[in-house]
Amino acid sequence: MTYQSIKYRNQIENIRIQYVNDIPYLFLQDVRSYFPPVTTLRLNNSQIPFAVDDNSGDLLLPLRVRAYPTDLLTGYDFTHTTCTNIDEIDDEDDDDDDDDNVSDTDTIRDELEIYLTQLYDIAKVTIDKLTGIEQVKYQTLIGCFVFCKCQTTEIV
Repeated sequence: MTYQSIKYRNQIENIRIQYVNDIPYLFLQDVRSYFPPVTTLRLNNSQIPFAVDDNSGDLLLPLRVRAYPTDLLTGYDFTHTTCTNIDEIDDEDDDDDDDDNVSDTDTIRDELEIYLTQLYDIAKVTIDKLTGIEQVKYQTLIGCFVFCKCQTTEIV
């Protein structure tokens, strides 16, 4: 058996790698059995993309990333991922010349929209597959909200 070392908030765990067609994968559900809030994994400060079907481009379920058994991967939760990505956007803006007339606020808003949309797409696929609940996305300039259509008035 081969294991992947994952670090999340100063705790390191070794999680079993699973092979699919001789490709080493780390399943998000296995990571979450140790670190429930983790939504994404990074290697050397670069996000590891979730595996997709080569033909359709759809995310493979259950969600998985390529494993790197000799490296230490870092887990991030939604809050940390969003804050880190905003910091990266700010760093990119510092490097760019302000030749165009787009304000920093507009650039950050546009980039944040991309990240929120990606996170929404991942969450929608996961929630729809697990619960069958249809979701409606409502976006504002302030944030992105997801509402579920269900048969109860109870707040869960």
